[in-house]
Amino acid sequence: MDRPHAVDVTAYGVAVGLASVAALFSIRGMVTLFPGAPVLIIAMATMMESAKLVTAGWLARRWRATAWVWRLVLVVLVAGLALINAAGVYAGLDEITYDSTCTCGAPHSPSRPLRGGRIIRKPDAPSALDAKMSRRLPSASQSDQTIMPTAPATTNSTR
Repeated sequence: MDRPHAVDVTAYGVAVGLASVAALFSIRGMVTLFPGAPVLIIAMATMMESAKLVTAGWLARRWRATAWVWRLVLVVLVAGLALINAAGVYAGLDEITYDSTCTCGAPHSPSRPLRGGRIIRKPDAPSALDAKMSRRLPSASQSDQTIMPTAPATTNSTR
C-alpha cells in the first residue's frame, strides 16, 4: 500500500477543519434562528451535520456499487442538508455581524438588528420611524379626536 503524501494529509486536514468550522457556524446559527430550546437544536443540528458528512463519504466510497435510484435519493437528501447548513451558517454569521456595535449610521448598518426573532433597540436612541411618526400624529394634548380613515357610504341599489 502506498504511503500518503504530505499534500494528501494536508488536504484531508484542511477539509476536516473547514467542515468543522462550517458545522460550528451552522449549529450556532440554528440556535439563533430557533432560540426556544437551544439544547435540542444543538443536538438536532449536530446530527444533521454528521449525517450529511457521513452520507456524502459513504456515497463517494460506494458510488459504483449503489443503484442509481439510491444515488439520486441520497444526493437529494445531502443537498437538502447542505441548504439547511447554509441557512444556519448565514444566521450564525449574521449574528456575529450584528453583535459588533456600529455607530457610524451607514446605510448598510441596521439601526434595529434582529436577534432571536426579536428586534433589539437601544431605548435611548429613537429611530427615524419614531421621528416621522411623532411629526405626523398629533399628541393627545393637541387633539382629542382619533384619526380614523372614513370610507364613503355605499348603497346597494340592486336589491
